Amino acid sequence: MRLPQGRLCRSTVVSTVRSVLELALDLSLTGYGVFASPETPRAPRGLITFDRGIPGCCYHPHASWDPSAALSRIASYRPCRVDLYQLSRPTVHRVHDRAPKTVEPTFLASQLGGDSILLQRTKHRHAKRDANTAPTNTDTVVSFLEDSDRIKALQETTRQTVQLRASRWNLGSLLQDDH
Repeated sequence: MRLPQGRLCRSTVVSTVRSVLELALDLSLTGYGVFASPETPRAPRGLITFDRGIPGCCYHPHASWDPSAALSRIASYRPCRVDLYQLSRPTVHRVHDRAPKTVEPTFLASQLGGDSILLQRTKHRHAKRDANTAPTNTDTVVSFLEDSDRIKALQETTRQTVQLRASRWNLGSLLQDDH
């Protein structure tokens, strides 16, 4: 399946796919992520589509449209290079309509196991999205500031990213753990 070219909004290296699912929720991403292994640039790339941060499709060329197998292949990329692209909601809905298989909103979060915060955030966002209650910018900021678990999760993701990049650039000795 060919996707329409989206607008690149983020390109990063993360330690786990879970980090990308959290980032998609944080950005309320409508579009898709292309996942690759930075160590083997010619390796097949995986794909996850998002509608306001909620996963819709999970694909990998070696697993086709089997979401469990595709997620397993994508999750094996550690670290993982991901490019996030934005698309319009109608375009994402057309992609989901044409896809041989879509995933339940919480499927990917539940498959990663042991991450109840990500699972609850996904359920909450899905309920909001389906209620067609688009939050105002003020509501979004207030909601974020009141959600200490979300802030802690974001801090942890940021810490992991910094540590990963520092080790790749041989700067690990400059980092001090303040915990």
